[in-house]
Amino acid sequence: MSSSLLLVACLGAVLGACTTGSSKATPNSSPPTSASAPTSPPATSAPPTPLASLYLRILGPADAASGKFFTALKALPATATGADAEKSALPAADAIERANRQLRGVKWPGKLGRDIPALVSANEALVIDLRSLGPQKSVTTGAWTTRFERDVRAVFNRATAVQTDFRG
Repeated sequence: MSSSLLLVACLGAVLGACTTGSSKATPNSSPPTSASAPTSPPATSAPPTPLASLYLRILGPADAASGKFFTALKALPATATGADAEKSALPAADAIERANRQLRGVKWPGKLGRDIPALVSANEALVIDLRSLGPQKSVTTGAWTTRFERDVRAVFNRATAVQTDFRG
């Protein structure tokens, strides 16, 4: 399997994991290790709390823009450069930054008050990765790919903690 497909699967799961209730990743899943598409969790009968609904509204546009990015990344050939991927990465980075600003503007109670700022910090590293794509000679190998994969795992872990907070 190519590294770019793994990145696409990981990014899709991570960004899906950022939302609760309509998540593309199951709440207790780990970052995917194959290029299979993330799956939706079973529907629940309990409506989201007002705070969870706010969280979903804030992250919805970032999730959508990021979904477009990983779909575009998946369509690129193995020889793609950072400049090839940058066109779809920048709107995703912008949307993640907007979500981060909105998340920071909310007073989150309890564990959310600790875990959402940690998610925002992890998102900031991912935004740096997305904004540094342009000069990369490859999006499938090298230091950028290694850093991006690490940052994707960090966002996934932080988003999973936030999901746990909303369930708890």
